[in-house]
Amino acid sequence: MPALREFQSAVSAAIREAAATERLTVRPLDTFAQPERLVLHARNYRVGLTAVLVSIFPATQRLAGEGFFAFAAAQFIAAKPPQDPVLAHYGSALPEFLAALPALERSPWLADVARLEWAIHALSDERLRAPLDMSGLAHLTDARVTWHPGATLFHAHRLPPTSSTPTVTWRRSISPARAISCWPPALTASFSTR
Repeated sequence: MPALREFQSAVSAAIREAAATERLTVRPLDTFAQPERLVLHARNYRVGLTAVLVSIFPATQRLAGEGFFAFAAAQFIAAKPPQDPVLAHYGSALPEFLAALPALERSPWLADVARLEWAIHALSDERLRAPLDMSGLAHLTDARVTWHPGATLFHAHRLPPTSSTPTVTWRRSISPARAISCWPPALTASFSTR
């Protein structure tokens, strides 16, 4: 049924395009009598993907502010729509996107926080491996040690020295009642200023 596939592709493209516009406007479609009805779907598309990004980058949202993060998320969603049907894989390019935003030119550390959060999020998909037993290496004369596949290294910028420099403290927070329905446990951040 190529006609159905073409129709679905046109509607999907119209929803993505509308979500990319500031006012959520839908272009006219030859195959759809009332394209303005798609605005609801475009809004849900943008809100849903923003919620995914907020769940992966809570400290970044907190440091940037809800309003700016929503703005940046909308720009990111328009520029980099999901390519994978698994939304847990969406957002890997957000740190580089934030680093390239002119509005964050004087705050390069915000992209570093996003890189750290993505690294933590990506570890939720990694299999746990037994820690290295150093006593087993004692008799070796030539050994090769490799990084865990989930290890991530990146250069981090220093925060500007001010009296209101935020400090981020990570802790796992999950109630026993949610443990069954929410895996892996959510990471949250608490913030304070010195």
